[in-house]
Amino acid sequence: MERTRCMSRLSRLKKTTVKFLRQVFHKPKAKISRGSIIIVLALTIIFFVALGLRLQPLLNSQPIVRAFDPWLQLKLTSYITENGILAFFAWHDDSAWVPFGRDVAAGVYLGVPFTTAFFYWFLNAIGIRVELIYVAIVLPAFMGALTCMVMFLLGRELHSNSVGLFSALFLAFLPAFMQRTVVGFFDNECIGVFAIVLISYFFIRSTKKGSMHSAVGAGLSLAYLLGSWGAADFMLGLLALYGFFMLASGRYSRRLLTSYLITLSLGIFLGGLIPRNGFDNPTSFSMLAPIGVGALLAGYEVWQRIGVYREATASVLAPHMKPILLGLLAPAVGAAAYFIFAGIEDLTISPFKANP
Repeated sequence: MERTRCMSRLSRLKKTTVKFLRQVFHKPKAKISRGSIIIVLALTIIFFVALGLRLQPLLNSQPIVRAFDPWLQLKLTSYITENGILAFFAWHDDSAWVPFGRDVAAGVYLGVPFTTAFFYWFLNAIGIRVELIYVAIVLPAFMGALTCMVMFLLGRELHSNSVGLFSALFLAFLPAFMQRTVVGFFDNECIGVFAIVLISYFFIRSTKKGSMHSAVGAGLSLAYLLGSWGAADFMLGLLALYGFFMLASGRYSRRLLTSYLITLSLGIFLGGLIPRNGFDNPTSFSMLAPIGVGALLAGYEVWQRIGVYREATASVLAPHMKPILLGLLAPAVGAAAYFIFAGIEDLTISPFKANP
């Protein structure tokens, strides 16, 4: 009897042990489609082809910094890596704007030098000892190839995987883009184009799927662009034009309002924290246009929600429409006159302000 009980206990223990080991060491069987494998292989090929094309000048020449502006970027990056981030924002460069000197942080974009410094610190932290000059030279080529990968995501979000692959392939061989992301061209474009494509991807994804995370991603990407390149004004205008067109064509949705307001408010606020941008110029057209479109979208949403009270409101305001229209028209005329005057004002260069 005792022997039978012992055998039963051993049998149960054996079954429990085997079941536990199977759960711990089991091999999960994930189904990976042939199409997914082909897409991954195609993207890998596109990435390395794009990177190789941009690194090709290294085969025939020494690693050098191309053009003049990249030398300033290298100087900024060197100061950051040698003295730290806080020292950079307090840096007054006496070798520029002689004899007055110059507050560097107030006159330069931070995207390229800080991104390069991050990669330099990261590589050295993981044990890859590399000189700063090599990181700076290779960064444009790497960012160019990485932009092709983000372009695939954008094309896939717009239509399909095929559109994404062809978009990435065309961008990899685009001559104008290759010129600005070739090895050694260490300037704002390599970061700026990447940020523009990333903003487009996150913003479209947010408007299509109502994703708050994508809207926040678009806002952070916009702030990155505002801190990296002056062409951020074009992206602000494009977002404003998109929002206005969707409203005018009757394709407004609450997802558009949410995505637009989160993207613009987060991007403009964080971008304004960059010393070169600041919050001193909120009346520029590049800022007023997206803010105005945001106000239109919000106003239209309010108009839809108070539909029950429209007729009553209209009957109350009807006798006062002339003074209301006059009150709206007068500031608009004044603003137009200001912009016309500001547009014909002579260009001035001052060592106490950001670069014109």
